[in-house]
Amino acid sequence: MKRAYKIRLYPTIKQQVFFKKTFGCVRFVQNKYLELKQDIYKGTGKQFYPKLASFKEEWEWLHEADSQGLCNAIRDIEGAYTSFFNGKTKFPKFKRKNDKQSYRNGMMRKTIAELISDKRIFIPKAGWVKFRQDYDFADIHINKVCNITIELSKTGKYFCSILCDVIDYEPLPKNNYSIGIDLGIKDFLIDSNGFVTENPKYFRHSECKLAKEQRKLSHCVRGSQNYKKQKHRVALVHEKITNQRKDFQHKIAKRLIVENQYIFSEDLKVKNMLKNHKLAKSIADASWTSFTNMLEYKAKWYGRTYLKVSSFYPSSKLCNCCGYKNTTLTLGDREWTCPQCGSWLDRDKNAAVNILTEGTHILMTTVGLTEGGISTKDC
Repeated sequence: MKRAYKIRLYPTIKQQVFFKKTFGCVRFVQNKYLELKQDIYKGTGKQFYPKLASFKEEWEWLHEADSQGLCNAIRDIEGAYTSFFNGKTKFPKFKRKNDKQSYRNGMMRKTIAELISDKRIFIPKAGWVKFRQDYDFADIHINKVCNITIELSKTGKYFCSILCDVIDYEPLPKNNYSIGIDLGIKDFLIDSNGFVTENPKYFRHSECKLAKEQRKLSHCVRGSQNYKKQKHRVALVHEKITNQRKDFQHKIAKRLIVENQYIFSEDLKVKNMLKNHKLAKSIADASWTSFTNMLEYKAKWYGRTYLKVSSFYPSSKLCNCCGYKNTTLTLGDREWTCPQCGSWLDRDKNAAVNILTEGTHILMTTVGLTEGGISTKDC
């Protein structure tokens, strides 16, 4: 199983200069490679595969950068081209200096012990770089290191992501508990047991501060030193919002994974939902996609089962007691009474219970589990 460990780097001035040179060289190679492929394809209608060696012969300063980082940049462009012609992604774009700055290096060291020593990590051409010890790598059973990615954040912080092949990863003890969750805006999560997790709305709470800093930025002369300082302050606000949201979602996802063997949620089409301009900001602030992605990979880590129910399943309109479908239910109806059995239903909890029922049915059909193998917790 592959797993990435992200650590904060504290490079020296000389190492920072090297990293920035490599970022610039990687961006130059990607843009030049993409430009050549476009020009030759428009002129001749044929594909062109320029070599990195020819680039280094023409521009000798490329030798100062990490060669593997340049090679991987070319591979990324080729991968983007292939994905585009297969209809999976959009056409690759040219990189800008203000875009994400990073490069990837295939690992030349075989073990984590050779790569990390005394809170320092070895990075080719940069040497040994200090980092903050957030993980105890001695306790992690790592077979090999696949690659490392060096990244510079918008706030000027350096990070290194270490992709490792982890062995002997111990899953959590199995249990028979299952849960259905309904994601919302007012409340972030409502589960089938009736437990409600409030939506912290980090962006909404920091919106006034962000607007104030952005207003100051708009008054600065673009490119001046004051402009760069104020731009850094704006990036700090965005970074804090992102870190708060990630921390909150990691904790909620870990709790659900630890407590339940089977987790079910709705397969939300967030891209389509964002077209509703009245709710787009709140939907983006909730960041449901990142949360469901966390549930997905954490479930694989810890030996749990996470399943998404089809977005066409009418979880909110069905009565979880008798199965009656309320076709007149609107988005503003948060509570309703079933006309067939007379049950009073809370919209969100009712949806979570129906998601649990449908998810259990799908799991029993595909995997072959029996009803006795899945149970729910008491409210």
